[in-house]
Amino acid sequence: MISLGAMASREARPRVYRHKLSTRLWHWLNALTIFILLMSGLMIFNAHPHLYWGRYGANFDPSWLGIGPTPQGGGELRVYQIHMPTTGVLGHWKDPQGHIQTRAFPHWATIPGHYSLAGARRWHFLFAWVLILGGTAYFIAGLINRHFARDLAPTREELKPRHLWADIKDHARLRLPTGDAAG
Repeated sequence: MISLGAMASREARPRVYRHKLSTRLWHWLNALTIFILLMSGLMIFNAHPHLYWGRYGANFDPSWLGIGPTPQGGGELRVYQIHMPTTGVLGHWKDPQGHIQTRAFPHWATIPGHYSLAGARRWHFLFAWVLILGGTAYFIAGLINRHFARDLAPTREELKPRHLWADIKDHARLRLPTGDAAG
């Protein structure tokens, strides 16, 4: 049973304004979009799980990062000459039917869950367009309603070297603004 004191303390708490509903929905849409881009990107990476430096960055150049099976039957993540065992997660894992798979990322970490480079590229390009169109809409709306000039662009006072140096020192010391100054 809730006491009257507990009810009074709930009612007495001030309501804190964060962001408009449209802003919160937009941020969640962006988070979902980036999450799907990440998961489809992992499936694309499964097609050739190596990253290269060099003039060509191809199969005959040494890769600086690789994920895959080992000759001993395990999995590994290799960064330059450092080999880290990852059996059961990366490079060597069991699918839901219990079969050993030797792809870099398991089915539960990728979109689509089954191996399909073409499907992953479709997901990736679709959600890249969602992100691009959303960013373009945000940019146009920000120009129209002067959000950039009003809320994001620094003032002349903030661009003076004295202010910039003070800001750099405060950030380096982790003295970040709080309360109303945090904006």
